[in-house]
Amino acid sequence: MAGYLGSVPVPQATQHRETFTATAGQTTFNTAGYTPLFVDVYLNGVHLSPADITATNGSDVVLAECVVNDIVDIVSYTPFEVASQTFTGTTTMTDVVAATLDISGNIDIDGTTNLDVVDIDGAVDMASTLGVAGVVTANAGVVVDNITIDGSEIDLSSGNLTIDVAGYIIIDSDDGNIYLNDGGSGYGQISGASQNLTFKSSTSDKDMIFQGNDGGSAITALTLDMSQAGRATFNEGIVAGTSTAGAFGLTLNTASGDNMTLSVADTGSAGAALGTISVSDGSLTLDVAGDINLDADGGDINLKDGGTAYAHLSNSSSDFFITNPTSDKDIHFRGNDGGSFISALTLDMSQAGSATFNSAIKSIGPNVSHIGAAGVVIGQDDSATSQIRCYGTNDSTLGTLKIESTTSAGSTTKTLLTMAEGSADFNPSALNMDFRVRSDGNDNMLFVDGGNNYVGVGTSAPSSDLNVHNPTTTCALIVSGENNANRKAVLEYNATDGPIVRGGSSGITSLKFAVDNATLAGKFDSNADFYTNDGTVHSLSDIRVKTDVEDLTDGLDIVRQLKPRTFRYTEDSEFYNEKTKDEIKHGFVANEVETVAPQYTDIGKGRIGGEEVNDLRSLSTTKMIPMLVKAIQELSAKNDALESRLETLEG
Repeated sequence: MAGYLGSVPVPQATQHRETFTATAGQTTFNTAGYTPLFVDVYLNGVHLSPADITATNGSDVVLAECVVNDIVDIVSYTPFEVASQTFTGTTTMTDVVAATLDISGNIDIDGTTNLDVVDIDGAVDMASTLGVAGVVTANAGVVVDNITIDGSEIDLSSGNLTIDVAGYIIIDSDDGNIYLNDGGSGYGQISGASQNLTFKSSTSDKDMIFQGNDGGSAITALTLDMSQAGRATFNEGIVAGTSTAGAFGLTLNTASGDNMTLSVADTGSAGAALGTISVSDGSLTLDVAGDINLDADGGDINLKDGGTAYAHLSNSSSDFFITNPTSDKDIHFRGNDGGSFISALTLDMSQAGSATFNSAIKSIGPNVSHIGAAGVVIGQDDSATSQIRCYGTNDSTLGTLKIESTTSAGSTTKTLLTMAEGSADFNPSALNMDFRVRSDGNDNMLFVDGGNNYVGVGTSAPSSDLNVHNPTTTCALIVSGENNANRKAVLEYNATDGPIVRGGSSGITSLKFAVDNATLAGKFDSNADFYTNDGTVHSLSDIRVKTDVEDLTDGLDIVRQLKPRTFRYTEDSEFYNEKTKDEIKHGFVANEVETVAPQYTDIGKGRIGGEEVNDLRSLSTTKMIPMLVKAIQELSAKNDALESRLETLEG
């Protein structure tokens, strides 16, 4: 026998005490070993409740909480064995803990005895009520009057069985199935597979019948015919009650390929049976996965409002008629345009069916409109090209197309466009009317200002007879010929060069100027030389337009310091020309002239190596001509003086 005798073990024989001083954050204490459940823990001398400690692994003891310098005493008890002990006579035991306890003879127990399992080989005779808080096992069954409970069955030898409870009756089948049998043969089943409640008739082709009492008479309210795949037969009408949870109603399912028919069968002889689908409050929706077919053998489908017809859909000799039966009331074709309802087409019955379209009329097939014998056809030709055709009065005359603008009463009419065989006349009525042609990126690709008689390209406000404008990029007017786009003259403005006149490529080597439509007056060659027809270039020189006229003082003293040079332009020059890059130029260097006579040079903007600079030097040789003439005059005067002296010396 293993266990304890007495209220506590003898301390000297079974106790082991260990003392610990807690460090910061320490709650786990490692002991020399203990038997789980046989350990006491004291914190600062106070015995701790088992709820405040964890001691399960035989080594560590874990406290719920502990602070630094707390004194923890752990007392462990070691079980001992008392093997095969025999007690004779009367033995009194206050507390007994034993793995097994065999007692021969009688046992007299005073007070309450807690036994986990009791195995009694003989009979038990109890003079009073047996109160069992645990489980009672009766392997041979339990018999109460004529009810036998044995194993998985409750048998009643005769009579009826009544289950009468004060609360609920709960049938809990872990298998999820409840079977209904009669004489051992099953006829029904209730199951709860996947939390679904299922009622099943177990016998082949046997129906499920729902019966009730109608005013004292038994009636069959509903029969589900299992030999017809569950066809439902209701004894009376079907009413779908109100619902506050959303959609409700009647759903009829058919097998694949089968038809579903809602029909009114006339089983009487009192006249034609009328069928009505009525909704007392709200709307009716027909929602199908396929088509909705309306088949009226009478040929008419009538649309009514409050019993009054407002439209007929009719079949007459296979012609389809849409009719508004109300006098002078129109037919409107309406739709939703971006959230707003519009009348796309109105047929005015008070005006003999006059058609008013809300917007454009588009044709995607042959003739959509033919107005008059000699009139206009809007449609497509055989190659599906959209067209407007104008017919003449007979086969020998061609039609003329006019686009006119008129007042609502037609009292004033102006022609905007006339197109005939030999001409197209825009604004033949000479109205103060602008004409605009748009492109993909320009609202004023071509603009005719009818009030100011100006034409604009790229502008809606032309300020001259022809005003070409581009608000963002290079603007150019190009004239080309000889079926070669590069044989051209370009009048251009760009952000880099400002105003510029260009001559084209493809063999064009000069830009020429002519007068009298034919006489060549001058030209610029590709080598940047300028020519006139007689070599003369004039500048304005009339005394009447000059003031502050004085003698030039520059002359021979400056000429002596000038350095005539030969040179070629580098690729960084604006005047570089690949064709003339090896040609030797003659002239001066502006930087050198600037040190001698800066009045003949200039500093301004220009481009070097493609980059704009503000200190580009330039030189005017034309301005230097008077200075050179002055130098010649000074040399001439000196020469005259020398000749005079020579004549005197020789004379």
